[in-house]
Amino acid sequence: MAGIRTEARLTLFADGKETASDMGELQLTDYGISGIPTFQISRYAAKALDRHQEVFVFVDFLPSMGEKELEDFLLARWKMAGYRMGEDFLTGVLNKKLAAVLMKRAGIPAGIRMSEVKPEAILTLSRQIHGFRAAVRETKPFANAQICCGGVDTKEVRSDTMESKIVPGLYLTGELLDVDGICGGYNLQWAWSSGSLAGIAASGRQNIKERERTYDSD
Repeated sequence: MAGIRTEARLTLFADGKETASDMGELQLTDYGISGIPTFQISRYAAKALDRHQEVFVFVDFLPSMGEKELEDFLLARWKMAGYRMGEDFLTGVLNKKLAAVLMKRAGIPAGIRMSEVKPEAILTLSRQIHGFRAAVRETKPFANAQICCGGVDTKEVRSDTMESKIVPGLYLTGELLDVDGICGGYNLQWAWSSGSLAGIAASGRQNIKERERTYDSD
């Protein structure tokens, strides 16, 4: 399925508990999954893997349809297009390579006419489309990261100056802190804003501004 881009919803589970979900353009690659919805939930996967939890993701390849709506759609298609071969059943609905994998997972051979397929198999296909399960074994390494979680706890840093509460005179910004936002420029903005605040404080301008406010009030 490598090279396929498709709209999908990803729902991440850690030890059977839902921890994150996001929808957008999913990219299927030779190493696994990528794309913005993958980036959005990756922090939770990384944390869970670090805790040695079992991590998996359910992929919904037709998030615009509800479960019952998809079942009805596929059953109606099956009744009307019984002359079609299995490999053509989802033509126009999903990418051909992706459809082939989902049909195989549902136990529907590519070379059989759909009229020979039992309705139970169609319902199984619906479940595969709505809930394709993939095990998450690892995240891409630091060298490939666009942003990473982890770092100094923000509780240990003054929010008005970015100075460490533990080591006076040490200022921490950007990814040195355990802060990571969603896609959309938020991580860049955090780096600029925290860097600016730390720079002002470290240069002594913070104290100057505080004195100016004192004089103004006098």
